[in-house]
This record gives sequence, C-alpha cells and structure tokens, in this order.
Amino acid sequence: MRESTHSFRGRANILCVFGFWAYAAWLIICRTDELAYIVPLLYCCQLGFELIQFVCLFWFSRSPLRDLGLLPVVLCMPAYHAFLKLVDLYALTEELLFRASSHDNFVPEKVRAATWRW
Repeated sequence: MRESTHSFRGRANILCVFGFWAYAAWLIICRTDELAYIVPLLYCCQLGFELIQFVCLFWFSRSPLRDLGLLPVVLCMPAYHAFLKLVDLYALTEELLFRASSHDNFVPEKVRAATWRW
C-alpha cells in the first residue's frame, strides 16, 4: 500500500475522534431538549451494527449455545465503544500537546534522537 494512503487514513482517524467528541459537545450544548430522543436513537443504530456482527458470529460458530452467552455483552458494546473513543481522545490530545511518545524507552535511542520534536 502506498505511504500517502496510510498517511491519509491516520489523519482521518484523528479527525474522526475529535469530530465525534465535538459532535457530542454540540449535541449537549445546542440540542439539550432533543437528547432524550437522539441518544437512544444513536444507541439503537450502534446496537444494530453490533447485532449484525453477533449474527455472523452465531452463524459461523461451532458452539452456538456457548456463543449465545455473549448476547448480554453485545448490549454493552456501544457504551464500550464510546469509552474507547474517550481513551483515544485522551491519548491523541496528550500526544499532540505534550509529545508523550517521545519519552518511550522501547524505541531505540538512535531513532529517538533522529525524530523531529516540536
């Protein structure tokens, strides 16, 4: 795969994380009276996508009864994905503001010395 495609995907992922939380803040600030309708609708949409994955898992499973026990977990997945977006927001913000990964010791010293820092 070409490097320019990787670069674009990385930027798009960063923009999506910040866009997700900007949209959430906009909903809370500007659409407070409609939150009771919008949040359950978004939860149901995300749950629909999770149920599609669950049906695929169940369809191809060698032990369907065991995998049926995962259904309660599927109901929590939209909240878990929102939590992961919060973790992504924290990690990206920390990296953008403080360049936290430049202090990681698992990167060889010659690579850390050659990396541009702002």
